[in-house]
Amino acid sequence: MKTTQASSRPTGAAWLRPFRNAGILALGRGMQGVLSLAYVALASRTLGPSAFGVLVLVHSTVLVAAQLVRFQSWQAVLKYGAPALLASDRESLHRVLFFALGLDIVSAALASAILAHTMPAIAAFVGIPDTVAPLATLYAMSVAFVILGAAPLGVLRLLDRHDLISWQTIVEPLVRCAGAVFLFVSDGSLAAFLLVWFMATALGKGALFVAASKALAARGLSLQRAALDRRCLAPAPGIWRFSAGTNLSSMLNLNDTQIGPLLAGNLLGAADAGLYRIAQQVANVVSKPVHKLLVPAIYTDMSQLTAAGDRRTRRDVVARSGLVAGLAGLAIFAFLAMFGADLLALVFGDAYREAAGPMLWLAFAGVLATFAFPLAPLLMSGGKVRHVVIIRLAALAAYLVAFYLLVPAYALLGAGVTVNVHALVTVAGMAWCARDLLRADATRRP
Repeated sequence: MKTTQASSRPTGAAWLRPFRNAGILALGRGMQGVLSLAYVALASRTLGPSAFGVLVLVHSTVLVAAQLVRFQSWQAVLKYGAPALLASDRESLHRVLFFALGLDIVSAALASAILAHTMPAIAAFVGIPDTVAPLATLYAMSVAFVILGAAPLGVLRLLDRHDLISWQTIVEPLVRCAGAVFLFVSDGSLAAFLLVWFMATALGKGALFVAASKALAARGLSLQRAALDRRCLAPAPGIWRFSAGTNLSSMLNLNDTQIGPLLAGNLLGAADAGLYRIAQQVANVVSKPVHKLLVPAIYTDMSQLTAAGDRRTRRDVVARSGLVAGLAGLAIFAFLAMFGADLLALVFGDAYREAAGPMLWLAFAGVLATFAFPLAPLLMSGGKVRHVVIIRLAALAAYLVAFYLLVPAYALLGAGVTVNVHALVTVAGMAWCARDLLRADATRRP
């Protein structure tokens, strides 16, 4: 028997709801941002551009491997868990959660095995010295923790427990920052920094499981072994196709943050990869609040509005939230254009001032992304996974072609320009695919 829970649906000015949830996340994400800036600054000053660049390359390799292999199971939890939650169908919900967790376990094992065998070759390709390759292989095993955090994150988003996400997000950067302070004082080595980064990843993702368990228990939804049966292999029609689509979409969504430093290391060397990462660290203040706060928040709303059939409200949420976020991003970009170079020198040291040019190009790409941030959640929750995959394939291809054409000629400045190529293709494609969906929402009654 299906019973709709009114409290699960957005109420009031619905377009403001992602911002309210983002506000809940903001405390944790704000603290995360401060801590991240601190530990990157300490690491860059302690290690210097070359060794810091190696740290960036090793960590980026793990992020890219996770992006290529994982299934983004949290999206399956939202899409197929939302109807089960609305219908108070506990057994179906539990099977969806077991399915998502199973995908994560298989993905984590596969990614760990791949990196264990290929890390030396990857190290040679991106410019990691041979002497560091064994340490890089050990650090690469942290990819399992990165992947295993997806399903519990989906649980917290599904249950609208952004408060728990907020406190959990500070665990990883807090450990890194504490370790970086100690290593800065004691003139720590690259190996010591890799150990701290590894421990931080493990503890941060472990905190996700604790938070998800608490959230389920608070709703009386703790997982029951009785639901763990063969039906968990396909708990809902279309879930395998959807999961494969999100996996492919994730593979193609290798954005600048993950793949950029690796490509820079391949063409320019470890030191320039470190400079590129510093440029990212500052430029991300434009788009990171949106991607880390509003995107997770709006996925919850898109899933619930789609499941409830409230099309008009969904259109309003997309239009207004995108405009507000985009204007805020534009204001931050203007600040960086005026003071960015001095900020780089103040925080990271004069050796990193030359990252100012690429930083501005990266920041402008972030402005484009903030205006369009609701489009991908809209398309994914609306079942248009194939469209998102095609768009991201085109954007990735354009990015790679532009990178290898521009970077040899213009170095890091060219690397910044290529991110705008990626952003333009992505935004244009998402807007084109979403237009019919939004027009239908404008004429359809809730």
